[in-house]
Amino acid sequence: FLPVAAFEDSFEKYFATPHHLGFEHAARMFGLGYEAPRSLPEFVNAYRKAVGQRKSVLIEVETDRRANQSLHKALQEALSLYSS
Repeated sequence: FLPVAAFEDSFEKYFATPHHLGFEHAARMFGLGYEAPRSLPEFVNAYRKAVGQRKSVLIEVETDRRANQSLHKALQEALSLYSS
């Protein structure tokens, strides 16, 4: 959402700071369950399973920044129709 995102090379290196690591090992280190759903139905199943077991589970969800920004923009535009 930052204007600097228009400068992809600088943005990736200094703001986005991708680390290319997963959190499965961190979950294991702390004795947590771990799920990495790749779709909404998989996420819903992982969440329901965690809630049903009543224990902590780290659910790692990877997102696409551009798609996220587009979705937020569309939601803001849609909501602006109702705020007038």
